[in-house]
Amino acid sequence: MPRTWRSFAVAGGGIGAAILLFFALMLRKVPDDLLRTAERQVIKSVEELDADCGDGCAGLAILENDWPFALGVVELSDRGEFRDPRQLQMILAQADSVPTREDILLVVYVHGWNHDARPGDTDLACFTETLSAVSRLQTYQGIERRPIGIFVSWRGALYRSLWTNRALSFWDRRDAADRIGEGNALRTIGEELVSVARRLRSARPNSGLRVVLVGHSFGARMLWSALEASQERSLISELADAVVLLNPAMDASLVDRILAQPDHLLPPTLIMASEADRAVADLYPAAGAVESVLRRGRLTSAIGAGHRASNVTHSLQLSNEDSVPKPRRFDQGCPYSRADELGLLTLARDGTATGSDLANYTEFQAPRLGTAALVRLEQLPSKTAPSGAPFHVALVEEALIADHNDFWTPEILDLVVRFVNAIALSGPTTRAVPTSARDSLQP
Repeated sequence: MPRTWRSFAVAGGGIGAAILLFFALMLRKVPDDLLRTAERQVIKSVEELDADCGDGCAGLAILENDWPFALGVVELSDRGEFRDPRQLQMILAQADSVPTREDILLVVYVHGWNHDARPGDTDLACFTETLSAVSRLQTYQGIERRPIGIFVSWRGALYRSLWTNRALSFWDRRDAADRIGEGNALRTIGEELVSVARRLRSARPNSGLRVVLVGHSFGARMLWSALEASQERSLISELADAVVLLNPAMDASLVDRILAQPDHLLPPTLIMASEADRAVADLYPAAGAVESVLRRGRLTSAIGAGHRASNVTHSLQLSNEDSVPKPRRFDQGCPYSRADELGLLTLARDGTATGSDLANYTEFQAPRLGTAALVRLEQLPSKTAPSGAPFHVALVEEALIADHNDFWTPEILDLVVRFVNAIALSGPTTRAVPTSARDSLQP
């Protein structure tokens, strides 16, 4: 073989090997393993939760400082089963151990696509900041109420590469989310929450116990499936006092079913869908259309919740947005937000928060310092909200949620904390709600 052709062959072989190595690296999967042990860890700062703990990460962290809270991780397999049932029992035992003089706020978060329970995961870090913010707010109000968070984790990231996940894992992770939503573990979590709520309320005759369910993306899809199942089994009135869904990757028809009912059974519900969420607005319908042709032989439309006009009851806007700086990005922890910088916490810490401030989530000043911008949750004039507890489906402008994943901005975190605090201050809204309490939550 002439030297020139031999050189080309060697070069071609080298390029081919490099391409194969590239694809091998890009297609490496995340190990399908347990990430957290069934052990507890006492910490003194939020930063300790984000530390790299290798293979020995504790499943329950208890923060003991001026703003105490507990955070437990419960991991589920792709088949919808517990990876270690002791994780759930450990966090529920922590709730049982809270002194009866203290009330409890149980917050359950189900993460979405491209996330899991590894140290450094942004969803885990931002959920931690949410618990920290809620705990600080209770302390500033002089309320003895202990936040306890349950981070429901699953293999939301299939590949090690984020780009590979986004390109290849949508259908696989969506199907896994559906199996989990219909599986035994999520149903068991709901039943155990009802059971522990009954015990805690029995031990506290004037209980201020509240249970709040939060889900993002495919996590919101799972949560909605569990809520529908609980309605069928008449457990919804005891399962939750409030529901928050962020950029939910589920069909708009599921929400239309609720809005079409004259009187729904859900607790106060806040669904936020960003107008800039291309994953739900574009990818979700495209994936649904392709699937309908392949599986049913005919084209049917699928629209993401909050992206069909009939779904949307509210708008979430930022006034004077040109004056608002982009959120600064932190190198560690929650990328955009810190609990001590939220607007409501600043007011409460300084002792200037009024009763209206503490129960209001429909209009407030944006927490980015030095701005006069207001966050407004406004009901659309053409919409009539269903009777029952407040049910908001808000289309969120891009200035507040820039895409599918970057929803933990200071404004959204402040809104979620305000919504949770309004629920905590009200009566148990799914159990014989007084008109005054319901009106206090309605915009």
